[in-house]
Order: sequence, then structure tokens, then C-alpha cells
Amino acid sequence: MERGLAILSSLLSLMLASQVLTEEGFGIFTLNLAFYSLLIPFIALGLSSILVPEFIENKNTKQIYYSTTVARIICWSFMLVIFLIIKKSFSDNLGSFESLSFLVFLGLAGYCFHGYDSLNQATNKTHLTFLSRFISFFIFLLPKIYLFKAGQASVSLILIIFFFEALLAQLIGFCISMPKQRKPLYLEKKLPFRLLNNGKFFLAASILEIVSLRIDQFLIVFYLGVLALGSYALGARLAGFSIILGSVAAAASFPEIFASRNNSVGLFKKYRTLNAVLFVFGLINCLVMFIALPFLFPLLFDEKLSSSIPLAQGLSVVSIIHFIRVGVSKWILVSENYELIFLSYSTSLVVGLIGNLLLLKNFGVWGAVFASFFACSAGFLSLLITSSGREYLRYAFFARPQIVKNSWK
Repeated sequence: MERGLAILSSLLSLMLASQVLTEEGFGIFTLNLAFYSLLIPFIALGLSSILVPEFIENKNTKQIYYSTTVARIICWSFMLVIFLIIKKSFSDNLGSFESLSFLVFLGLAGYCFHGYDSLNQATNKTHLTFLSRFISFFIFLLPKIYLFKAGQASVSLILIIFFFEALLAQLIGFCISMPKQRKPLYLEKKLPFRLLNNGKFFLAASILEIVSLRIDQFLIVFYLGVLALGSYALGARLAGFSIILGSVAAAASFPEIFASRNNSVGLFKKYRTLNAVLFVFGLINCLVMFIALPFLFPLLFDEKLSSSIPLAQGLSVVSIIHFIRVGVSKWILVSENYELIFLSYSTSLVVGLIGNLLLLKNFGVWGAVFASFFACSAGFLSLLITSSGREYLRYAFFARPQIVKNSWK
């Protein structure tokens, strides 16, 4: 439910931005969101999924909770230097982006405190995560309604609402989810390094995943300009909403899957159920994009961005392949074969980069859609060259659970 509120909040922000901003302003707005997404893994450190089994197995949750938070705060501090370098690199061509960049950086601060989400998943207290998002959503709902009725607003004001709503939700969630253990608080310096070392491939994969998903938007700005980015980014966001729902379904099932890791038959039954759910999400996404979106779009967004409709429809096809990879990632977390997901997303990044460089000049924004399809397909197919990837696909889709008894280790 918390992710559902997050999707609703993001949708309202996009609706507001499309109505009150010019086409160029909307492009600048989406460019800031792209940079925001790109920098998140460098602060979250890929620990969100790794922390769930750690909280399940380790009773000293207080130590884990605060040690990883401090590590993320340190990374956020170092990111200031990198952020200033990125800002300077774009200052000549994107002057308005330069003046807005400090808002992106402040919005990133919330991910220093994101450990509460993993803790609540591990302890079945996801209602606390929902509560934090609900409070933040309600507080910022009134300003959104006011600006929507006013019919005008600056890019900076829309970004302030977007980033500070997310930041407030993170801070509230961190405070209300604090472990109630009476043990004295001490920070274990080696804990974050141990987790990062164990999940180094997963951390690298999380970075590669975001880069592979956002590289097309940066190249669109470089080759086609900010105006072209607005329509493409909106189409990508619309097609990506159901991907978020699929990721939520996978994340919600992960604690139960991890707890069943020693029961091979039960484990693969849960995997099969998860994959069925994800596949249905993908099909529903395509149907909604091709059938319902043309009717809903004029009611939700400004007509100047109507070119986003066919782009969203094209990108929705890619989501089916992406859903299967979400299921694979949960297999990897249980079996600890993190190098597989690293292989998959590094392949996607290389293919996506080459595809965008070759196709954008000839096909415009549709070149980015084609490149996304090729990149996601290549990343998925790269899993088939490994024995573990083939084993997962066999057991998750074809084999009877009883067959697993003699082969699961």
C-alpha cells in the first residue's frame, strides 16, 4: 500500500507539472528526476534487499539499523563533491538545471534513512511504512491542489514539493520504525563493509540497473534536446508504474521466500506463484497502455505531451521482460549468486548504450524505445548462458516442484 501511495503521489506530481509548466519546463523537471534516480544507488548502497535477510537472522536490529544509516550519511556527504562535478558538467548547456540542482541533492538525503523499509519488511510491520508515506502524502496534497487550480508554477516549486514529500516520508518512517531494544547503542564500523563486501555484485548491479534505465534520457537531451525528453520521460514513467507494482509484489513476498529457503519444494512453489503474478502484471500493463491510456491521457495530462502515448505503449512491451528479471533477482538474493544480476544489468547497459548511440540520430525518441527493448532482452538472455539462470527458469516455470528435491543445494 505504501508503494501504491508513492505511485499516486508521483502521478499527481506529473499531472501537476504537465498542466502548469511549459513543454521545456516539463523537460527540465524530468531531467532533474532522472539525475535524482541516478544518484540514489550511490547513497542507498544496494542494501535495501540485502538488509531484509540480515534483519531476519540477526536479533540485534538496533545495531544494524543505525550502523547502516551512518554509513549512508557518510556516502551522502561524499556525494556532494560528485554532485557538484555533475552540475558543473551540465552548466553550459542546461543553465536552469544548474540552479535547481541543490533541490535534487537535498531530496537524496532521505535515502540515508531508508533502512526502516527493510526492517519493516523483515518484521512484518509494513503498516509503519504506509503510515509514514500517508502522512507525507496528505501534508503535500493541499499545495498540489492549490497549484493545480492556480494553473501556474515554477519548475523549482514543483521540485520542492516532489523532493520534500519524499524526504519527509523517509524521516517519519525512520523515526516511527526505530527498534525498541533496550540494549545500549553502539555502532559496528565493520558491519556496513561486511554487508557491502557480501553484496558487492548486487550493489554494482543496482547502480548498473539505474544507469541502464536512465542513460537513454541523458542521451536524448544530448542529441535531441530537453523538449524531446519531456514526452519520452512521461511515457517511460507511465509504462513504469506497473513495474513498480511488480517490484512491490516481489519485495513483499521476499521475507516469506527467504524463510522457506531450506524447504526446496515450498521455495519453488512460492517462486512459481511470484512469477505468475509478475507475468500477469506485465500483461495488464500492456493492455492498460494500449486500450485505456488513449482515453485517460487527455483527462490527466496536458495535450501538448500527447506524443507520450505511443511511447508508453511501446515501452510497456519491455515491461514483460523486466518482470521476469524481477523474479530472477529474488532467486539470486536467496542463492547469493549476485554476480548473475551484475552480468544481466551490465549486458543491458552496454547494449542500451550502443543502441541509443546508433538509433537516436535516425529514429528520434523511438530509437530510445527500440534500444530499451534490445537492452532488456539482452540482459535477460545473458542469464540463460549460466547454469544457475537456466536452473531458475526451468524450476520457476516448467519443472514440477518434486523434481527440485534432488537438485536444490
